[in-house]
Amino acid sequence: MKNDDYIRIGHVNGPHGLKGDLKIAVITDVESRFSEGNRVFLGKGGVFKEYTIRYCERHKGRVAIAELDGIDDRAAAEAVAGSDIFITRDDAEKGRSELSDDEFYFYDLIGVEVYRDGTLFGSVSDVIEGGAGHILKIVGSDKSEYLLPFVEEMVDTSRVKERRIDITPVEGLI
Repeated sequence: MKNDDYIRIGHVNGPHGLKGDLKIAVITDVESRFSEGNRVFLGKGGVFKEYTIRYCERHKGRVAIAELDGIDDRAAAEAVAGSDIFITRDDAEKGRSELSDDEFYFYDLIGVEVYRDGTLFGSVSDVIEGGAGHILKIVGSDKSEYLLPFVEEMVDTSRVKERRIDITPVEGLI
């Protein structure tokens, strides 16, 4: 598979305890992604390895403690620390029915046309995780790159299914 075939759903922060448990930063809103028996892929440097979730318990919303088949001691957990956690795009699509009508996956935004004041401004090239939230990376019609906080006050996603979003950045941001 190519890197584009994987969708990131979390990050391994490090080991938890001595038996191979992992501390995970969860970045998906779809709770079932970390259900027992699901397959996930740990990736680092473009290399992906498949694992099956044995157990996962969510803590404090975006943090989880998980056990994966094949990671049975602290040394194995330390070896995968810093890895990102992925599912395949096919697996993500199987879960699309869990989304409400106004929800979408971030990868649905890639390539969507961006309008500002009713005029085509550019297109979304990436969604980046920032410290305080997500950031849209937009390639303008002039090929310049712009970063815009992905907040409701500045980004209208009501027309994503039409492959369009409208932006109203604060004065001076762009």
